[in-house]
Parts: sequence; structure tokens; C-alpha cells
Amino acid sequence: MVGTEIISGGRWRKKFIASKAWQQTRAIVIQRDAGVCQECGQYVVGPIEVHHKIELTEQNYTDPAISLNPELLEVLHHECHDARHNRFGGARKATIVDDELNIDYAKRGP
Repeated sequence: MVGTEIISGGRWRKKFIASKAWQQTRAIVIQRDAGVCQECGQYVVGPIEVHHKIELTEQNYTDPAISLNPELLEVLHHECHDARHNRFGGARKATIVDDELNIDYAKRGP
């Protein structure tokens, strides 16, 4: 468990990301997904982002069933992560990875 206290002002996110529990869970997810973006199926070159399928909030980040559950985490490219959150007007790419983590290589781009 990361901690039970609620930290105001958005500092909770920095505390969570710096936690040993998160760093260990993140490494497990990266290894499980073999560094492959689960949105587009391409290998991630550069920094790997691990996406929480349930958005972390100040209210739920201390719940390890949400924040540290590998089943609720996935590797994404930075661009795919932005698109998943509709940040910066990013258009969501068509995924080539199904819910069982099978890659449809016929849909893979160049």
C-alpha cells in the first residue's frame, strides 16, 4: 500500500509515482507486455508509459486493488497514451491488440 493519508494539492501523484510499490508494479507490467504498446502493437522506443485503465484520483490512489493491480495496467506509447485520454487533440489509433493481448499482425502499420 502506498500510504493511507490523502495529500492535497496534487502532490499525491508525485508521491505515488515515486513509491517503491509503483516502481515494482510498473516493472512487472513492462515485462509482461514485453515493451509492446497495447493500443497499436508497436514496440515502444524511448520512455515507456504504463496506463491505469481506471483513472487514478486523490480518492483511489491508495487502494492497491486499483493503483497497483497489473490487470488494470498496460504499456502504451506516449502518443497512444495521449490519444487514450484525448489529450492535445490526439486522435485515437485503431488498436491491433485484442482484450486477450493477441496481436493482429495484418493490421500492423509500417
